[in-house]
Amino acid sequence: MDQTTIKKLLTVYKLKIPEFQRNFVWKKQKKQQLLDSLFKGFPIGAITLYEDEDVYYIIDGLQRINTLNQYLSSPNEVISFSDFYKKVEKEIDEYIIKNSIQANKQKLKNCIKKWYTEISNLYGYEKVSMLFNVLNNESKAFNNAFCDLQIVEDLLGILKEKIEIANDDIALIIYRGDKNDLPELFKNINTGSVALSKYEILQSVWNDYILDESLLDDTYVAFSRELDLVENSYVINAVKDKGKFDIFKNLIGLNHIICCNEKSDVIFKFPSFKKLLEPVIDGQYK
Repeated sequence: MDQTTIKKLLTVYKLKIPEFQRNFVWKKQKKQQLLDSLFKGFPIGAITLYEDEDVYYIIDGLQRINTLNQYLSSPNEVISFSDFYKKVEKEIDEYIIKNSIQANKQKLKNCIKKWYTEISNLYGYEKVSMLFNVLNNESKAFNNAFCDLQIVEDLLGILKEKIEIANDDIALIIYRGDKNDLPELFKNINTGSVALSKYEILQSVWNDYILDESLLDDTYVAFSRELDLVENSYVINAVKDKGKFDIFKNLIGLNHIICCNEKSDVIFKFPSFKKLLEPVIDGQYK
């Protein structure tokens, strides 16, 4: 076990992706979930690396590293400007009043948007020069208020605070064993992280479900939403094993719920269902 900062991991460590790594990336929702956890200071699990002559091969944590790298290089690609601005708007209003800036608030917002959407370098949002240039290109609109570098730095401080990740520390597991064992190590680590199949999701969503007509629509919506979490987690050519929707398995699962529920007999109270007391063979009652 080791520990470092996200910044050091992305800028100092010589990271390399081994050939056996899966070639797919998280979709936007999964990236936002990771960032939400970090903004709140939640742990996001250890990154497993293999060290070989100062090169670190990513064994487990590729999606997290990719997400962090993309967000800190170009935050607009993960979190839209509108969502970002909601987080800073109150502080911006207070900043304008405190510094007696006589300017159209929308014009300042447009400048901040230009700065935010044009960030294209890892930790580029920390550099004051880019924001300074954007603001001073509109210097007349702001009565040269932003010619004072300190005022620009104060504004940058407000913006940076909402981009920076709350929990900058990250745990590492460094493997220094036989390099030939890496594919097996990768397989073993990821075997337990296969996504739920749709059948397993059906079981979890319908676990306590009784076939009540008044609840059917709501339950269907909940079921569909859970399926979307699997469908939408990864880009289309993801190699993740999501399982296939098997109507037979789902009917078996539904049958299990009906038969094992103490109140399952309510299903037969609906006129559209008929309970057969004896089995039918070739259309004939036995």
